[in-house]
Amino acid sequence: MSDSLLVEALDDTRILLNEIEDDDTTAARVLRKRVDILDRASASLQLRPASREQVVLLAKLAMQVRDDAVELRRHHRSVQQIIQRMMD
Repeated sequence: MSDSLLVEALDDTRILLNEIEDDDTTAARVLRKRVDILDRASASLQLRPASREQVVLLAKLAMQVRDDAVELRRHHRSVQQIIQRMMD
């Protein structure tokens, strides 16, 4: 169960980050690095046995990164709407 949550959260986060691909803010770069780190940690789980607690911890971290990516996307869209209104 935790394994699938981990994979699902990382996949969701990648999709969110792709939606804001043009965002080169510090927050976006940090999120991308966090996803990279979690990807490597997730891959290492397949190379060596991990305790249930380790998998749960990684899943929680991945869900937090996903939540942060949702918030960043929301902010990104708000800024785009403001810019669009200013341009009109």
